[in-house]
Amino acid sequence: MMKDLRRELGFWDAVVTGIAAMIGAGIFVVSGIAARVADSAVILAFIIAGVVALFNALSSAELAAAIPREGGTYEYARRLLSRKTGFLTGWLFVSSKMLESATVALAFGSYASLFLHVEPRILAIFVVIALTGINAAGIRASTNANWIMALIKIGVLIAFVLLGASTVKSTNFESFVPRDFQGVLAASAVVFFAYTGYARIATLGEEIKDPERTIPRAIIASLLLTAIVYVAVTTVAIGLVGVEKFADSDSPMATAASVLGNVVLDTMIVFGAGVATLSVLLSDLLSSSRTMFAMARNGELPEFLSHLRDVNPVNSIVVTAVIVLALVLTGSLVQIAALTSLTILIYYAVTNVSALKLPAGKRLFPRLVSIMGLVSCLALSVFLSQEQWVWTVLLLLPGVAYLLVRRI
Repeated sequence: MMKDLRRELGFWDAVVTGIAAMIGAGIFVVSGIAARVADSAVILAFIIAGVVALFNALSSAELAAAIPREGGTYEYARRLLSRKTGFLTGWLFVSSKMLESATVALAFGSYASLFLHVEPRILAIFVVIALTGINAAGIRASTNANWIMALIKIGVLIAFVLLGASTVKSTNFESFVPRDFQGVLAASAVVFFAYTGYARIATLGEEIKDPERTIPRAIIASLLLTAIVYVAVTTVAIGLVGVEKFADSDSPMATAASVLGNVVLDTMIVFGAGVATLSVLLSDLLSSSRTMFAMARNGELPEFLSHLRDVNPVNSIVVTAVIVLALVLTGSLVQIAALTSLTILIYYAVTNVSALKLPAGKRLFPRLVSIMGLVSCLALSVFLSQEQWVWTVLLLLPGVAYLLVRRI
């Protein structure tokens, strides 16, 4: 029985998938956190993180062109490194993304409860079920939803830049040269994760038309567009309110927009932040279910997870949602999910090592690109806390146990 998916997505569909996964909490929330350690040089941190992400993106791009299969780095590592390495990479990715999904859902519930006066957990459960329904309707339905949400997010941020640029105060950039460059690198490690959504494109390798050409171009295009948006928005925001107010706010974009005295823009920023949360949640649910499907198809997770209904992996979609809902109901895993960012650096380190194993004839870029990507991932990991390492090991241990029991 064939268990291949249908190629329905074109270049711009793939670009939007990447943008929908990237432009989210990174600009609406995490930018303020990064500013606490880098001052206004957080703009430089976004540029450095963007360069690091580009190295990793190029490795992902050439792997996706050579192996256009569902599952992304899980599939690449399985084929080019070892089956065990691939399994553990896939396990880390799926488990961390489901934790992130629960966190994002709870964050949306807390945000929406301010307006709807409904208990946050109920709203979180509702939104997971609603987005799972979109995911189960097929890749075209998910992509159409991503198109709508991406256009809203980008439109809001462009409006903010255009309306705020003329009011920027140059004096707010006096601390641009940091006292300690280590602070900039630490901030780069934080904001790097705001760029990593482009990998969602690779996880949909079997659902993209002409993948050898489309996936590399879409990965690079989505990353560059996101980097331009991040740098422009952060520059204007800090220029409006100064780095201290920007860094101290839990919603830095809303704080920056408020000084313009434009009620419509204020409302748009708040609405855009909510939409950004939804789009990241949809992207996480989508990529988790696709990687789970790929692992099951290869006999590394229960076989029923690879069943298709009208070329849609509905069983994987439903199981992903059930696990996320269980995590939402516990409500105590929000901080744990925030400490799993190291998994992303491991994921991309494996991506770069896999790319180095590609035969010369399959390579699109010089080996130096993958070497730089690997080195930069290892370097950024140094700036993450000990707690990050502990939680990553805890996430990995059940996968190791499963691997040993199943003798994969």
